[in-house]
Amino acid sequence: MESLEVIKREIDSYHQNYRHPNLAPPRVSSVYDLFPVEERKGSEHSWPRTWPNNGLPGVYFIFDENLSLLYIGKAKNLGSRLSSYFMYASDRSCRIKETEWRVKPHFIVTASIGEFFEAPSLEEYLIEQFQPSHNSVGVRSKPN
Repeated sequence: MESLEVIKREIDSYHQNYRHPNLAPPRVSSVYDLFPVEERKGSEHSWPRTWPNNGLPGVYFIFDENLSLLYIGKAKNLGSRLSSYFMYASDRSCRIKETEWRVKPHFIVTASIGEFFEAPSLEEYLIEQFQPSHNSVGVRSKPN
C-alpha cells in the first residue's frame, strides 16, 4: 500500500494538473479510527465522533488495520455515505453494515472537494493510480 502521504501527493497533483487554478485545493482529513483502542477512545478522529468533512462532497478512502488501502469512493455528502457503511452496535461501538468486505475496514480518510460534479473525476483518477483491492470499476485487469 502506498502511504497516506503518497495519496495526499496524488490529490495535490490532481488539483494542480486538472483543476482550475483559482479553485481551493481538496481538504484531506486526518485518519479516522473506526475501532479505537481504549487509550484512543474519545479522540476527535475516532468513532463515534462526526465523520471527517461531514456534509461536504468529495472522495473517501477505506483502509484496513495496517493502513492498506481497500477502497476509494465518492459522495455528495461524505458523512451520509460513510453512515451507509458503518453504524452503531448495541454497545455504541462501530458495526460494519456490509459483510462483503474481504478484509475488515478499520480507518477512514476523506478529501472534500468544492462541488460534487468534481468527485467522480477525482475518484476515477485515484482508483487508476492506486488500484485498491475492493474497487472493481476502473481497476485494470491483472495480466495472466
